[in-house]
Amino acid sequence: MTDILLREDVASIATLTLNDPGKLNALSDAMLAALKAEFAALREDRSIKAVVLAGAGKAFCAGHDLKEMQAGRQSEDGGRAYFADLFTRCGEVMQMIPTLPQPVIAQVHGWCVGGASDYALCADLVIASDDAVIGTPYARMWGAYLTGMWLYRLSLSKVKWHSLTGEPLTGKEAAAVELINESVPFERLEARVAEIAA
Repeated sequence: MTDILLREDVASIATLTLNDPGKLNALSDAMLAALKAEFAALREDRSIKAVVLAGAGKAFCAGHDLKEMQAGRQSEDGGRAYFADLFTRCGEVMQMIPTLPQPVIAQVHGWCVGGASDYALCADLVIASDDAVIGTPYARMWGAYLTGMWLYRLSLSKVKWHSLTGEPLTGKEAAAVELINESVPFERLEARVAEIAA
């Protein structure tokens, strides 16, 4: 456990909280390493029966750390090696979520965009605040982005719409189209997730 990722175990439920609120919990190299280590530990921890993945501060997670990604692009090969390594590490961490022996509940509030949406949608259950913002805004910068979890949870026509336009969904809209399981008012989010986890 590191300061960038907090773990709290209560009554057989482990809550992992992304804890870099000054950067809206951006997925930095350090955050990815901490997530990988905790998921590996949880795989072996038979005392834990459910896992909650949450974010500290104003957002669940604002996606990958763009400053780190920009720095990685400055290498002699234009960032090819950095991005190949980054995407490998991301894939490894994402695959750990749905393959944990415990069910994982993503507790989403505020921003949940870009890579963050991948991590949340890999969870077994996704509960969001009504006003959460879930999206893949890549089309506005780098072109269309179609992730497997969006395609798994939504129809192709809806995924293409959100991918090509970059238009996000609120938590309430995401629940209505069954991208996520449920949305609740922000002030009820933590209690509702705790109820489901229990």
